[in-house]
Amino acid sequence: MQGTVPLPLHQGTLAIPKTLQFVDETADIVRVLDPVVEEASSKPGPQPRSLILVLKSYSASAGNNNVAESILGQSFERRWPLVDVTEILLFEHFTHNLSKFFDFCDETRRFAIDVPRRARTCQSLMDAIFAVSSRHLSMIKMDFDSYIADSFYQRCLQSLIPELDKEGSSCNDNLLAATVILRLLEELNAPLADLDHCHHSLGTQAFLRSQSSRGPGTGLQQAAAWAGVRQEIYASLTMHRPPAIKATAGMLDSLTALQDCAWANRAVNHCSEVLEFCFAETRGTGERYDALLQEILQWNLLRPDSYDPLCFLIPEDVNTNPLWDVRLHTDWHVMGWQYITLAQIALILHDPRASRVGLDRQSSWVRINDQARSALKLLCSIAMSNPTAPGAVVVACMGIKMCGDLVEGCGEQRSVLDVLTRAETAHGWPTRNLQLKLKEVWSGRPSAEKSIVDIAFAMPASTLSDAELSLHEKQLFVNDGRLPPESMGLLRPTTLETPIEEIQRRYKKDGYVFVKGLVPRDDILQARRKYFELLAPTNVLKPGTKPVEGIFNTAQDNLNFPGIGAGVANSTDENGRTTGPDPDLAGLFGDLALQAHSEDWYKEDLCRHPALQEFVAKMTGWGDNTLGIRRTLLRNNMPGNKAIGVHYDQIFLRHGEDTFVTAWVPIGDIKIDGGGLIYLEKGMLLLMLSCCHLLGAEIEADFTKLAREAGLPEEEIKNAYNQNMMNGGLLSTGPAGFAKEHNSRWLLTAYEAGDIVFHNSYAIHASTINYDKENVIRLGTDLRYVDSSRPWDERWSNILRPGDGL
Repeated sequence: MQGTVPLPLHQGTLAIPKTLQFVDETADIVRVLDPVVEEASSKPGPQPRSLILVLKSYSASAGNNNVAESILGQSFERRWPLVDVTEILLFEHFTHNLSKFFDFCDETRRFAIDVPRRARTCQSLMDAIFAVSSRHLSMIKMDFDSYIADSFYQRCLQSLIPELDKEGSSCNDNLLAATVILRLLEELNAPLADLDHCHHSLGTQAFLRSQSSRGPGTGLQQAAAWAGVRQEIYASLTMHRPPAIKATAGMLDSLTALQDCAWANRAVNHCSEVLEFCFAETRGTGERYDALLQEILQWNLLRPDSYDPLCFLIPEDVNTNPLWDVRLHTDWHVMGWQYITLAQIALILHDPRASRVGLDRQSSWVRINDQARSALKLLCSIAMSNPTAPGAVVVACMGIKMCGDLVEGCGEQRSVLDVLTRAETAHGWPTRNLQLKLKEVWSGRPSAEKSIVDIAFAMPASTLSDAELSLHEKQLFVNDGRLPPESMGLLRPTTLETPIEEIQRRYKKDGYVFVKGLVPRDDILQARRKYFELLAPTNVLKPGTKPVEGIFNTAQDNLNFPGIGAGVANSTDENGRTTGPDPDLAGLFGDLALQAHSEDWYKEDLCRHPALQEFVAKMTGWGDNTLGIRRTLLRNNMPGNKAIGVHYDQIFLRHGEDTFVTAWVPIGDIKIDGGGLIYLEKGMLLLMLSCCHLLGAEIEADFTKLAREAGLPEEEIKNAYNQNMMNGGLLSTGPAGFAKEHNSRWLLTAYEAGDIVFHNSYAIHASTINYDKENVIRLGTDLRYVDSSRPWDERWSNILRPGDGL
């Protein structure tokens, strides 16, 4: 040693006996802390003793390992004690800082105390600690090398895989803790607004399933399991799906205890149950919603007095400092309030009784928005008032992701950004993308009136290019007027050379793929020629032109040639035939347009074209189960006629699964102003898919109630509902107003014969009015494909016929 510390003159000394007997009391101490600690941990073995630590430190500094080994009788191949400066830093960083992400609902602090102790003898656990600590430090310290985390992570996996083959609860507890720690690393790598693969969440699920049948788990098992539940809440909100990890019966039994921590875990469990309700595939009932809301009220009424805030102060200047000062005693008090408030926000935004149509819609959304804003303000206030609880900021970020778009006023918006900034700079939580998206939404808000759907409906458009700048110069019209330049973007094309994996990724992420030249051009033009040859007796075509050109005869009244489809309100006579200024001509045109659906050149040659069938089979993975259903919609759009309204397809095929694929086939070239389909930008976030379910279900429920009161049979109600929706377009007849209301854009393009757009059941789409300068008639068809091995709406198994109501 380099120097000694002199003892004071009055300090006495003890005589040292010639024979020393060292007694390891570690197990006894641990057993006091954890009565159910594994017996294996108290057996003699390679665990480091305090004296070993001292001797190894001395021997390392003196370079004399042989002396230490001869005294202690063991090898020092193990990695304990730590001698590398970086590893010491990482170990302490986890113990003193990152453990707070796990221990905030555990008064025994197992991740701060028990996990580091176990890491001494478990290499996988030690490397997991090193990996997450180095990743975290690289995010909060600019001078820390991020590649260190990658090397420790790889080393952890290399040691973790062999350990998985070992048996014993002690091994499983260590590996469960390691897996939960690696999941935190995964969360740090996945921004709130981006895709989260949740690989290590799957590992946590596997461990918990394997141990669920063994009765009450050890203290570390319980702590890690609750950490897994909380991590899955984060994943649920990121991916907009029900939580995959739920509290086991043993975990729930522990909630009957009277300790403060149990109430925090009750809040966590309730938040998990609420998200399962909100993101379930089937719409939750009003009764279940009321029960979940009642549980929040019960939590507030029955919680211990210790959960009362130490202070609740409202700042004098709410414009510059709008958040409240809400301080709480311990981390579990903070987190109990955070999770119960997060659950409240989720329920507010998923109220199944909220009106989404009709005169009450606006007042309903104003109420929802106000309640959500107030709850979010409490969430952010608690997070900023309790800086020693990093988990509070993370939960606040989850709430901001859910309804941050609703925040109004520069002061409150700045406060929300402050929360996100603290999460990133102080705690290493990635929020940059969420900040950018919020700024984009806020900057585009014309007034205070805005609903939660304003951050939904996301379909990526091409980046602004010369083509898009040129598009902005076009004068394109829809049913409610001209589309302003800021409401237009370009539909992204996909070539045939694109790998199928990329096509699948685009379809899953964007909700559509626009495939160029999939079907041979000549095959498409043959169908176009046949169609107009069939309709030629109505004099719809300009004299002297070819049928394949499809040029409208401007000497005729275009109202005598109505289209078919959503948002096209046609007048019909008592026999269901379409009428117009000339009823006979309009009726003849309608009859021939319907007859086209039964012609072989259409229903066989085009609708069953192998290029279409094979593409869908490959893109979806359905293979031989891919079925093109018989009922299709062959639509024409005469120059100047009303366009197709704003809608999505699921509502019309709702008596089956929502996995079907629509192929929109332009039958001929369609110029940018020729009435082609347009797709709403920002259309496929899963959060809004659930809202679409609620919207459609609520509309149908109201309609069905009125129809039953009128005495309609059930089968007629089904079809009458579709017919009613067709008359006005499900969402709106005016695309321009719809885009403005939801702060979005319509994606457009010119189409060539052979191009196909495949979209899913929730893609929001409409069409422009056909103002082609050469009066070309727009012709296209909607083909639907299903997985025949799964339930589908078999009402669509017959060819379109008058009055079928679908």
